[in-house]
Amino acid sequence: EANVFEPHRYRHILSGTRVTDRRGGVYTVETSFLVVRIMQEGDMAVFCTGKYIDEIVLDGDRPRFRERLIVCDSNRIDTLIVIPI
Repeated sequence: EANVFEPHRYRHILSGTRVTDRRGGVYTVETSFLVVRIMQEGDMAVFCTGKYIDEIVLDGDRPRFRERLIVCDSNRIDTLIVIPI
């Protein structure tokens, strides 16, 4: 038994990243996101919005993610997600 879905794509749009805190070499930054679902025939719909809250540390001169928290603006999530966002 299988569900059949119309082919579609997701487009992720990110805002500028804002540093919200710095403690002991750990930077906390926030980036807003918008995910739009585009169907094969061209119909588009806002799928999800929210923000990433990241902790970043420097490894020498290279920034590395230590943690990523994803906070959605809505508690309504499509239960038939075919492609992970």
